Amino acid sequence: VDITQEILELSAYIETVIKDAFENDRDIGKESDHFLQQSLNVERKCPIIFADYAHYLLTKDLAQNTSEQDFDQKIDTFFKLINKIYDKDIFLAESRNLLARRLLEKANLDTEKKFLGKMGTDWGLGDQSKMKNMLDDIATSEELLKDWKASSANTQNIDFTIKVLRTSCWPDRLFIKDKSGKVFSDPVIYEYKQKFKNFYINKNQGKNLEWVVNYGTAEIKTSGFAKSYFLLTTSIQMAILLMYNGKDKLTYGEIKEGLGFPEGSSHIWEAMRYFTQRLKILIREKEPSKENEKKPAEDSENFLINPKFASERLKINCVPSLGARRDDRKADANADNSDVMKEREFVIDAAIVRIMKSRREMALLDLQQETKKLISLFVPDPKMVKRRIDSLMERDYLERHPEKNNVFIYKP
Repeated sequence: VDITQEILELSAYIETVIKDAFENDRDIGKESDHFLQQSLNVERKCPIIFADYAHYLLTKDLAQNTSEQDFDQKIDTFFKLINKIYDKDIFLAESRNLLARRLLEKANLDTEKKFLGKMGTDWGLGDQSKMKNMLDDIATSEELLKDWKASSANTQNIDFTIKVLRTSCWPDRLFIKDKSGKVFSDPVIYEYKQKFKNFYINKNQGKNLEWVVNYGTAEIKTSGFAKSYFLLTTSIQMAILLMYNGKDKLTYGEIKEGLGFPEGSSHIWEAMRYFTQRLKILIREKEPSKENEKKPAEDSENFLINPKFASERLKINCVPSLGARRDDRKADANADNSDVMKEREFVIDAAIVRIMKSRREMALLDLQQETKKLISLFVPDPKMVKRRIDSLMERDYLERHPEKNNVFIYKP
């Protein structure tokens, strides 16, 4: 995107105002309030930038031992500014994804609740209900985990920590499900998984468990090298390494088939590249050229255990950070944008029907203006409102006035 000098100057101005507001906890003056609102909405990515900043506040900023008073001031100032953006629904969609990732990795629940509470005060409880459901789900899961650890079924000496979450509460595309059941097919893991499944179904009759493979972690003790190492891995990394029990060599096709991903998965290839390029616990039989080293291997290519593997560290963390896991951010953003646009259609339809139900008859321009006033999460495009009016006419909610072409009548 080409950014003109004017937009660069506006961005610099906004950055100055935000910095000044945060450092001095100062209200934006009325004389510049309108200009600030217009400036904040010049860039269409602004809601996503705000969501990223909220994520920064709730992770890195908190990790720097920010005092509770300073943090509260930053949240208050943040909402003074974000209340001025138009596309709040895009901010909510992006924030929901980031909250899900924080909760799945590690999050301060008290701080998250405080942030959502402020959002509920400013925007209404309905707008952040999906995010509140995720927080409630995590709390329920922690109670279930306590019951499991205290149960007689938990007999083996394995530290098995699990989150059981409701599908309806979470962004489904964040998860890769073990539909084939092969990722956790190692005998020890499978036996333990079945014990937990029986425990859960006995407590929750009629419910079904689906296993997610791209957020779990495991600690593995290696053997066969000069030293024993402890590797902290993701579930997929663990499954790949366990396939080498009793084998020195596997093809990439055998690994994909063994994990139930015959068509391939970016997560499998990322794990393989980590093991061959960074950790060097595996080696490729044929070293690829620099142009091809990032491309997925051919199914026939062999990957071997590196007998010379050695590390100064006995405990090695192989799990990518939350930031590194967001390489699919562009795909998420595109999917979110599509979902937001569909949701906007429902919101506009509901607003138009509500207005027409009380007014019974209304001109197009007046209906567009009233619809704009009724919707708080985004500013509806007049063209989109017109398209939704046409859609409502097709579904017999509205009809055109027989004598006034630009006037619509509600059909009860």
